Amino acid sequence: MANLMRIASSMLPTMNSQYRWLFTLVFLGCAIPVMQSQTKTSRFGFSYTLPADFADSVSDLKQEIQNFSQSSGSDEMQRSVRCIQILLAGFRSNPKAIISAFAIPFDCMGQRVVNADLPALTAAFINMQTQLMDISESTDGAYSLGTHKFWIVRIKGAFKDNHSIAITEAVTCALVRQAVVCWMGSAPSIDDGALQTFESLPVTFEGEDSRPLVPATAFQHKSW
Repeated sequence: MANLMRIASSMLPTMNSQYRWLFTLVFLGCAIPVMQSQTKTSRFGFSYTLPADFADSVSDLKQEIQNFSQSSGSDEMQRSVRCIQILLAGFRSNPKAIISAFAIPFDCMGQRVVNADLPALTAAFINMQTQLMDISESTDGAYSLGTHKFWIVRIKGAFKDNHSIAITEAVTCALVRQAVVCWMGSAPSIDDGALQTFESLPVTFEGEDSRPLVPATAFQHKSW
């Protein structure tokens, strides 16, 4: 569990950066240019598509993470952050939503994670999330896409420094070639269905059929 908590702590800059983006979208109503959808293939053996109405912001998120980790003054945080590989990052102005995907290679973790570790890993993420927001509701579930097993957690809460904004977020993780990969989606809770784009994100794993990232039955089961 110690290593899993270390992995989770390395994601705190990503969570913080996503919330800063969401604050910007909510308060400033930034307009996001409409682009063509982009399908990208990861070296970890899967492909994913950024929807056309999301702005690709991988470079911005990487810079935010770097700034956050440097300002933390923690050598351990900076070492952990170097393990994170941002695969996908984008945000949309209407309806407001943020999606991202990241991988943490096994060789950087110092251990090989197995499917049975996924519930503890996502729970560790949520535990770290309490540093940024007050969580009022949490639901988890287990599902499979082809031969790959996922554990998902969906939470609702509010920013610690501004309870006027309620947030819904989902984190779902799976094992792929040589890494743990996780997707995060965030949106204001007031926008019903704002995470639908995130949950219907087309993904293809290691030559298998393309499927939505989160099936409708994702929260019906607590084991595979």
